[in-house]
Amino acid sequence: MLSYAYWHTHFQDDRGVVGRVVRVNGHPLTILGVGPAEFNGTLLFFNPDFFVPVVEDPLLVGNDLNARGNPWIFETMGYLKPGVTPAQAVADMNSIGADLQRTYPKDVGKMTFVLRRPSLYGDYLGRPVGHSWLG
Repeated sequence: MLSYAYWHTHFQDDRGVVGRVVRVNGHPLTILGVGPAEFNGTLLFFNPDFFVPVVEDPLLVGNDLNARGNPWIFETMGYLKPGVTPAQAVADMNSIGADLQRTYPKDVGKMTFVLRRPSLYGDYLGRPVGHSWLG
């Protein structure tokens, strides 16, 4: 999926881009859509030009999705389904984490999940990034 800004500047608002195959790091990917103008991702200060499913990560970046001990795999972003409370979502994620711990005890340590609103990197990295340096 392309960001609206990238679609506007690189494809001049061409509605025909959907379905077009483009190459990213030499790999063919199909454009599935264009995000709304107001959507820039979930972290402030980081506005990607396009969004790619995580299953494409091994091709584009080289991460091994089968490496269960790799903690970046468990940093997931998404939206709550209507009617699901934050507490229910955390309970579900913690249940999945507990199951992964039981199934792969050598590869997966203790996992607990939290929900956060889209925000500055400081919410993910902690201090000093979280300090109010904007004034």
